[in-house]
Amino acid sequence: MNRMLLLQPLIALALAGTASPVLAQSAPEASTPAPIGNPADWFAGDSYPPAAKAAGAEGRTGFAVDVDAKGRVTSCSITESSGTALLDSTTCALVVMNGRFSPAHDAAGKAIAGVWTSSMLWKLEIAPLSDDDPLPL
Repeated sequence: MNRMLLLQPLIALALAGTASPVLAQSAPEASTPAPIGNPADWFAGDSYPPAAKAAGAEGRTGFAVDVDAKGRVTSCSITESSGTALLDSTTCALVVMNGRFSPAHDAAGKAIAGVWTSSMLWKLEIAPLSDDDPLPL
């Protein structure tokens, strides 16, 4: 019984001793670029490509944006296709043209190039009927 009482404090000291150095050695991590404002604003209400709208094309386009150390978009690539090339290319064109970012920072706080990923959901909305519209049959 005395053995058990002696072992328990030793185990507790060993655990406490290993936890402290791990926490003290943690270094700050680098950040990623951050959009300035709301990225949804980069896609105006009239930005749906007319040909895609006429074809009834919808889908989610995943993309990755390369941002330089000054926060400028340098390129955009598609990471997941919507299934429609026009929606995919329009996504990147609008992000490159309208996207504004704060640059990424390294662990020391220095601005560096980085990558930001997101997606755009292209979805056609049906306009509500007005009183002047004929009722569907």
